[in-house]
Amino acid sequence: MAPQDTADGNGPIVIAAAQPLRVSWPLDVGPDERDGRLCLRARQGANELQEPGTGRALYAFRLASPGRHRTWFRVRWGGSPPGSILCDNSWFARFDDGAPEVIGNETAEPDWFWQPGPELEFGPGLHWLQVELREDGPMLDRVAVVPASSRGAPGSLDALPPVSPHGLAGQRPPQEPDRRLQDTEFCALPTQSLVIGNGHLNEITVCASFQAVAGPGFRGTIEVQCPTAPGLVVRGDRVLAYDAATPYIRRVLTLEFPAELPRRVHPTTVTVQEAAGTVVLRTTVRFVKPCAWAFLGPFRDTSAGSHAVYRFTGAIRRLQQPCDDDPARLAARSDPATLGLAGLPAASGAEAPAWRVIADGSCYDWSGAVDLLRVYGPTPPAFAYAVTWIEADAQLNHRSFLFQADDSGWLWVSGHLAVELPVDLPREANRLWTSVPLHPGVNPVVVKLTQNQMYWGFRFDEVDWHWQGRRGDTLTGAEPEAWPR
Repeated sequence: MAPQDTADGNGPIVIAAAQPLRVSWPLDVGPDERDGRLCLRARQGANELQEPGTGRALYAFRLASPGRHRTWFRVRWGGSPPGSILCDNSWFARFDDGAPEVIGNETAEPDWFWQPGPELEFGPGLHWLQVELREDGPMLDRVAVVPASSRGAPGSLDALPPVSPHGLAGQRPPQEPDRRLQDTEFCALPTQSLVIGNGHLNEITVCASFQAVAGPGFRGTIEVQCPTAPGLVVRGDRVLAYDAATPYIRRVLTLEFPAELPRRVHPTTVTVQEAAGTVVLRTTVRFVKPCAWAFLGPFRDTSAGSHAVYRFTGAIRRLQQPCDDDPARLAARSDPATLGLAGLPAASGAEAPAWRVIADGSCYDWSGAVDLLRVYGPTPPAFAYAVTWIEADAQLNHRSFLFQADDSGWLWVSGHLAVELPVDLPREANRLWTSVPLHPGVNPVVVKLTQNQMYWGFRFDEVDWHWQGRRGDTLTGAEPEAWPR
């Protein structure tokens, strides 16, 4: 056991959150954009991407003496605007086999600070901490375990070096008792944007933690391949070489996808192979060349209660227009006068509404959601339309889609009203799952979306179940030149 693994007598220990033993998407390890410090991150939109059992980071620490200890978490919250609901200021944390406890959820501190955690009784020896995703936006770079008898201010913990526990191979964390720690623990996560296109950086970070009790260390290489993106260029150091003297290593690879890729998901495989040829990690990251969209708006929202934090059910129906009963005219991008929208006022401070096509991906956020704030900028209560066309090369009788909206909205696919979301809610994972038939060739997709406050956008994703068509069948976004009128 190395000296830095253990608290000295009754002294405090500090854990580096940017060096987890294990971490699962959509959590990642990357820099705080404000000051560059490495930290555990739950970026805005992470909750929309989470699947059961994911969004967790595992740590270990050792204590030399038993006793009661206080815990502290050095965090920075996401920075919700004043007057809005705080939804980016907490984590879950679970020590050993205890229940998860909420860390934070109390303040809107915009800068790094020490947030108190639970006070617990610990025995001597090895202990485990699992940090879990609870909300979008927070960051964490240090965790401290301090004897309850200590009287120092939390700020005094800033100067303490973090511990680096290793030699844990074969241990069974109580949070994951069926998964022993391996000689080397690997993860590969996207740490910039999932979107291929203008203004988006594609990046994969590979982290490795050397946990063998003894041995020569590890020597290997990282390979990145995408069969649907011939000509993909990968830059960065792809050699992994480390041992007990350097038990944690991080490699950042940037990806340059060809500009002429089709508009679809591009599964990208990351493989770590040791020098002898054995594959020790294989995982897939789904990057997307997104659909182009045409936008019409923003129109002023004059409905009753439009300034409430969450408008009442049915608010969007007060904004219904005659063209909503004929989505084909919207899909054809008819002019506002033909659509019967010419007399509607524009949102305060906005230009007269007119169709605007964005094909370069700049209307998407990093997670792949369409962000209307990138189209119109900060917008008071308003509504707008969005149109794209998707192409199927066979008849698909019940193709499934996910639709998430912020705020309320309607979705039409191939002329069918697929979703009505009548109440303002934030985007969340798997909000609505719907199925519609698609015809061979191009099929229209029309969205109507309201804006209340803060975020404004939507996610429209296909659910690629093989039993809904030919196995592995994937839809493609049509280029704007091919959109019917």
